[in-house]
Amino acid sequence: MNVPSQTVGRPEPDEIPSHYVGYIKRVPELDPVIACAAQIEDTATLLRGLSDTDAMYRYERGKWSIKEVVGHLGDVERIMAYRALRIARGDTTPLPGFDENAYVPVAKFDTRALGDLVGELRTARAATLALLRTFDADAWQRRGTASGKPVSVRALAYMIPGHERHHVEWHSRSRRGSCCRSRLVTAHTKEFVVIMTLVLATLMQQPAAPPPPPGPSALEVGVVAPDFAIPGATRYGTLKNPVKLSDYKGKTVVLAFFFKARTRG
Repeated sequence: MNVPSQTVGRPEPDEIPSHYVGYIKRVPELDPVIACAAQIEDTATLLRGLSDTDAMYRYERGKWSIKEVVGHLGDVERIMAYRALRIARGDTTPLPGFDENAYVPVAKFDTRALGDLVGELRTARAATLALLRTFDADAWQRRGTASGKPVSVRALAYMIPGHERHHVEWHSRSRRGSCCRSRLVTAHTKEFVVIMTLVLATLMQQPAAPPPPPGPSALEVGVVAPDFAIPGATRYGTLKNPVKLSDYKGKTVVLAFFFKARTRG
């Protein structure tokens, strides 16, 4: 049975656990069933162009790979659907929480093919849709307790696509950032790697510098370079403090300047 969207309605604030709020805001649709049905195709299309090697990408050391994120999405969807089932059936038993950070390592998602993980996510979504389409108006509004907090069936239904959008958006942004390495300058040392971004557009927005003091127009080989400071960034984000040449005194530093690249900015 397909329930009309007006019988679902958006969950009220007191139906939504605080840690669900950000996810549910990502779903402006009025019907979570329609959102779930359309979303799985969008996500599958996004992942279709990735090889298994691509899917091992991590936006930061110690973070999940794309494969692990896909596996995590399936885990969370099953748990949310299970909670929705029990609450929709009038079960008032408090439902336990779970630790996703403990689930992912033991699942060994990285050892599986990306296509297999996407296929499993499709299967989980098909089961979720089959369940959600059976709920009537009363079932959608029933409330229970999960992870020690009150939650409704419809809040759980919105949580599923919202959680998936959160991860898809985050990894899309991080992968776009990784494609801009031509704008980065790398200074290699034995202890660490510092990546500095020199963007002409940013420099052009700065107030005009005073004319340089009289002297040679260029540094000569062997002359000590003057100290300077510039905005810096790593592949993980902008640095809080500027990068100074003097920070690397005694080390080898390579600077490269890009006046224009095939990137925005």
